[in-house]
Amino acid sequence: MNRHDLVWYVGYGSNTLPARLDAYLGGSAADSRFGAHAAPRTLSPPREHRWITVPHAVYFAGVSARWTGASAFLSLALSPDSIARAYLLEWSALDHIATVENAQTEQTLDVRASVPTRPGAWSLLPVEVSSEPHRGKYDAALRLNDIDGVPALTLTSSHVREPGVPADGYRDVIAEGLRDNPFGVDPDAYLAAAVERSAFVRR
Repeated sequence: MNRHDLVWYVGYGSNTLPARLDAYLGGSAADSRFGAHAAPRTLSPPREHRWITVPHAVYFAGVSARWTGASAFLSLALSPDSIARAYLLEWSALDHIATVENAQTEQTLDVRASVPTRPGAWSLLPVEVSSEPHRGKYDAALRLNDIDGVPALTLTSSHVREPGVPADGYRDVIAEGLRDNPFGVDPDAYLAAAVERSAFVRR
């Protein structure tokens, strides 16, 4: 497999925790902390992961079907750096993550077909139309700076939803994911700042 078949998926919320991403790609039981996820047969685990910072702010808004509180999003505007964990995946794995994150019922999203042409740009994903607030909320593919010549992408919302506070369980998962960050950032202080910021994010 060559580099053209790979992409860096950049996780900034609960997906900073490798075990959370493993549940998406490898499956998890209904009684697990992450809920039920079917195990796709053809997906490979990340080839590697590494810590990075991205020039977009984390904020909390909308509603999470799993956690009941607000979900984490990344601002589309350039802003103070956020901490993220980048995973080197095959494109099919990113398609699956996008499909599950958006709670799609029929179609599998093709993220590669929607990749913006340059870092800092974003494009809409063709998510299913739904009146349920937890569906289709990660409808924007935001391109970040390439890593080792391979495209880096994350998923966020094309518009800023109603700000909110994350549920304790969700916040605990994010804090656990951030705990081994190499930047000397305290997870609790980092997340408190993100919650406070949420009321002021406009894009």
